[in-house]
Amino acid sequence: MRAGLKSAGLPEAAVQLIGIADRAAVGELIRLTQYVDILVPRGGKELIERLSREARIPMIKHLDGVCHVYVDDAADAEMAVRIADNAKTQRYGTCNTMETLLVAEAIAPVVLPRIASIFTDKNVEMRADAAARKWIPAAKAATDGDFYTEWLAPLAAHRRHRHARRGARRALPARSRLELGDVERLDALRRRLRIRPGRRDRHLHGQAARARPGRPGRPHHPEIRGAGSRRGPHLKLGILGGTFDPVHNAHLAIAKTAMQSLGLAKVLWIPTGKPGYRKAPVASLFDRLAMLSLAVKDQEDFEIDSRELAPGASPYTVDTLTALRAERPDDELYLLLGADQYANFNRWHRPGEVKRLARLAVVTRPGYSVDSAQAIVVPMSPLAISGSDIRARAARGENLAGLVPAAVAHYITENRLYR
Repeated sequence: MRAGLKSAGLPEAAVQLIGIADRAAVGELIRLTQYVDILVPRGGKELIERLSREARIPMIKHLDGVCHVYVDDAADAEMAVRIADNAKTQRYGTCNTMETLLVAEAIAPVVLPRIASIFTDKNVEMRADAAARKWIPAAKAATDGDFYTEWLAPLAAHRRHRHARRGARRALPARSRLELGDVERLDALRRRLRIRPGRRDRHLHGQAARARPGRPGRPHHPEIRGAGSRRGPHLKLGILGGTFDPVHNAHLAIAKTAMQSLGLAKVLWIPTGKPGYRKAPVASLFDRLAMLSLAVKDQEDFEIDSRELAPGASPYTVDTLTALRAERPDDELYLLLGADQYANFNRWHRPGEVKRLARLAVVTRPGYSVDSAQAIVVPMSPLAISGSDIRARAARGENLAGLVPAAVAHYITENRLYR
């Protein structure tokens, strides 16, 4: 240490080591007011309590070393995952090890499954409240005491509070219930995750997270929603589902055309997880949700509903519509379909129930006919864009301009998706 001070041009005597291991020496040191100006103790609760009783010198202290990490909805998602991993698993037994992880609702479906996967691989026990367990079902149910414990070992738990969607954020009580007005929606649920090891070891974990240089920034997620009720006058709500692998300009054109043609107040984008009735998406859930967020982030009337991405969620449209109908009994639901999707509609799971829950609005496409007695026809100029073609172009390193939003194209290129 003195060699380091010397090389930095600092006085070598600036740091003094008292070579006495006897704890009685501490009692003497904390009374030497003529030599010591301030104490900054490092140690457990017992030591801090003793110093609080006996010291005659001003002290900067803590008691319980419960360290929190908060992931905001506007955070760089990949960086947040790396930070949560490093903060918890680099060393379990230090006083600055993360014990509680608080995650904004908007970004929870993006980061929590990935963090949970990392913690599971490293034998970290997780405890969570009901809201957070939606994304990490393997977690144990948290108790109130879990939020106030310094584990010094691998564990996890969630609690929630909310902030205003727009404008300055304000802190709210952790358990408050909020009445939502017609204009302003308070909806950004905060979740807190507490982490503890399955064993009380204190060694340096060999797989501690490391930053990866040169990676691009991740998108904001201000419009991603989980399932939840909405108060206010009834709305005409469009529902656009798909894997969005990736989201492209034809998807956006469908949403905008439907809004204008049907007079919709909002379009709810519902990305699917891994439906068993079709080929699984190529890009990860994380990347598909990130690209969708980038595509719609500047559209006030577009909102992402991530319920089908939750572990164990039903992949069937009828179940999603049933839940939406229960949450929005007074709204008019319009299921937006491409003409190619409509051609296979009768093969869907419980198609009759789907039609009862929502009106079908079908966007025209060359080569397909739509029975206007069975569905609302939404005329739209054809766009020769498909997800499979975009993936093939991306695999060849080709320019995706005009096929996907610029931010999505940049994301695909920088993250080498579909290569």
